[in-house]
Amino acid sequence: MKDADSVMLARAAEKNPSVFLPAGPRCNVTEIVPKLLHIAQYTQNPWGNTKFLLNQFKPSPPPISTMPKAQKKEHQEIINKAKSIDELAAKLEVDLGRSKEVMSEVETRIRERQAGAQEKDVFEERKEKEDAGEVMDEPAEGVEEDAQVDGFEVGVGQAETGSRPEPAAASATIERGGAGITA
Repeated sequence: MKDADSVMLARAAEKNPSVFLPAGPRCNVTEIVPKLLHIAQYTQNPWGNTKFLLNQFKPSPPPISTMPKAQKKEHQEIINKAKSIDELAAKLEVDLGRSKEVMSEVETRIRERQAGAQEKDVFEERKEKEDAGEVMDEPAEGVEEDAQVDGFEVGVGQAETGSRPEPAAASATIERGGAGITA
């Protein structure tokens, strides 16, 4: 890869599927998990499938969530110990009585998109959200030190631009029938 400002890995979408929203990611604990519970209850999704998805979602980092680390850990333990959608919803204080309403909202958004009601593309919509100050996916104080791997940023938010290291000149020798070819 050459001259890339950033790279997106699928792991971000697995940890928080709202990363594609124009206003940026939303808090998994307070917004994404409750919606998933509503949809799972409405569609009668098997508990094993729902629990698998819930375990993929990790509690959101700052500034998306201001939840203390201990509370995030407790939330994850509640998910791990739960034996059903109803039990988990009760422990997380999610009222499943809104499941039909939540599913109706999802169906409406799908129909609007299929009907072409959404004229703007995601980039235009994100620009409008940024202009209104609604984008929340920038790290509060830069990228954490442990979010660096091999010199690359692996956190939430926009990749920081700056001087890029020059690619090292590569030379390879390929042996063909005893003759070396240098590329």
